[in-house]
Amino acid sequence: MNKQRDNNYDLLRIVSAIAVISIHVSSIYTHAFLEEGTLGQCYTDNIFVTCLYNALSRFAVPCFFMLSGAFILDDEKNADFKFFYRKKFRKEGITALIFCGIYFLGTLVIAAIDVFIKGYGPWRLLSPVLNTLKGEPYYHLWYLFVLPGVYILTPIVIRVKKDIGEKLFVKAAWIFLVLSSVSYWTGTHRLNWDIGYQFYFLGYFMAGYVIRKWACNKKNNRKGICLIMIGIIIELLVACLQYRQFTNANPQYDLVSPLSPFIVVASVFIFGGFSLLTIRKDLRKASRHTFLIYLIHPGILSVGEILFKKRLLEGDNRFIIPTSIVFVYLLSYMVALVYGKISNRKEL
Repeated sequence: MNKQRDNNYDLLRIVSAIAVISIHVSSIYTHAFLEEGTLGQCYTDNIFVTCLYNALSRFAVPCFFMLSGAFILDDEKNADFKFFYRKKFRKEGITALIFCGIYFLGTLVIAAIDVFIKGYGPWRLLSPVLNTLKGEPYYHLWYLFVLPGVYILTPIVIRVKKDIGEKLFVKAAWIFLVLSSVSYWTGTHRLNWDIGYQFYFLGYFMAGYVIRKWACNKKNNRKGICLIMIGIIIELLVACLQYRQFTNANPQYDLVSPLSPFIVVASVFIFGGFSLLTIRKDLRKASRHTFLIYLIHPGILSVGEILFKKRLLEGDNRFIIPTSIVFVYLLSYMVALVYGKISNRKEL
């Protein structure tokens, strides 16, 4: 493959990080519409706008998996189990453990306040522990419990790819992704670290490599934008379906899951579209912090919910959602810069 800098994928990382924040900001209002939720009161205004922000951002997590697969599966050195596991633990594992610990302690403090100040039963103290055992010490950290399973299988996938050849691997990737979506759509899971659930996301991982290789010598901005627009149109359809479910008080299907058939197709189109783009601007400085932004932003958002709950409830979400997305992203980026400098000093 072309070894020059993939600025288009750096752009996709940045866009996906913003999209994840959009999901979590808009989810405050979807939860408050379906139940009292974090706002403590139902919020029924402009729910379609909320669905738009929530559904149009759902390509983010699938694209993060595809971005990982696109580069990791292209490096034959990653077939070495010891080399790959050590590299990933140093690069991402230590940081992930630190933030899991921070969020676990935070939820434990909140649980203690609920028990000793607000009068909840002592069982409330078990909630953070049970959620962590389930693989969700905080709502966004499920991703960190799925990713290790994919990484465990990565050296095996690279070896299989070499043994069966590129053509057969392409077919296997698409079949695997389709079967993963169908299996998720028709089944259930209880643990985010369940190897069966982690196995589903391996399809995205493989598809990222296949799409990047396909697009390597086919760069075309016009075609890339067209593919991205098709993905956006599909997610617009999801927003309409989600709105219909909400207003009918019948959210029977998880339309916005990363493995929902609609989101799978939309995400593949969007990733394919970005793969075809030629971006001349070097975006590596911004894109290198997307993992930290992913880890940091829910903490900032949770503090904002506590401090501005009344304003969130009484305000116009058509203004609050986009403003909050920008604010949370910028603040998360600044915290990521500080964390990066501190961690680099410790390494020295």
